[in-house]
Amino acid sequence: MTERLEQRYCIKFCQNLGDSQVETIRKIQTAFGDDSMGITQIKEWYNRFKDGRILEQARLRQIGSLLWKLKRVGGRKRRIITKEKIDVTAFLVGFA
Repeated sequence: MTERLEQRYCIKFCQNLGDSQVETIRKIQTAFGDDSMGITQIKEWYNRFKDGRILEQARLRQIGSLLWKLKRVGGRKRRIITKEKIDVTAFLVGFA
């Protein structure tokens, strides 16, 4: 798993440098030898990065971070609304 991830980073690096698919395949095969991804997989990842798609793990981290922030903000709003209800109730009881 880790080696595959490293290879994806290398593919993205080569693509960002402007290397062609053929150059990228050659570099990956040279660097990783028998443990390198297949040519089809390298091409697929190359095209994903070329199209601007990001790694799944990075995308999941972004989504997780966003959900965490939304929960945190949502929790604050709920506490504020609850506190306001308590304050209004106490205010109305005081005048009764």
